[in-house]
Amino acid sequence: RLGDSATAAEAELFAIFATLRKVQAQQDLGYYGNQKARVLIMSDCLSGLQVTEKVWRGKKNAYRKLQNGAVLEAITNVRESLGRVIFMWIPSHVGIVPNTIVDNIAAQEREEVPEGMVTGLISKQVRSRPIIYDRIVRGRRELADSPIYRE
Repeated sequence: RLGDSATAAEAELFAIFATLRKVQAQQDLGYYGNQKARVLIMSDCLSGLQVTEKVWRGKKNAYRKLQNGAVLEAITNVRESLGRVIFMWIPSHVGIVPNTIVDNIAAQEREEVPEGMVTGLISKQVRSRPIIYDRIVRGRRELADSPIYRE
């Protein structure tokens, strides 16, 4: 589970990572035959989608300078192993039924990750730095990847 101090954008980025990781595991098990998995991710977090695409299309070694750099690197590294990954922005809070469905699925994904495991899951996909820091906030472990906690 993500920590209580996680922002909405951090939660969305982790949901994207968790979804791509799940598809990668299915691909590794042969769910898609000899094909690489194709993925459509719908999100109402425009800033999260924009930064994810910016990192994907830009310098892939610039993670350390970005807020949420570790999770962005993890998303990029998992994405490289998949086929086509398409991100689609869906406006939030405007009565779009699929948005409610997507929000509920994302909430379930976040709950599937055991408390204290977020840093470990992300660190397996990070190669640009030797260590990833986490911190304890209100008794819970959280990824310490915001500007004041960067290396």
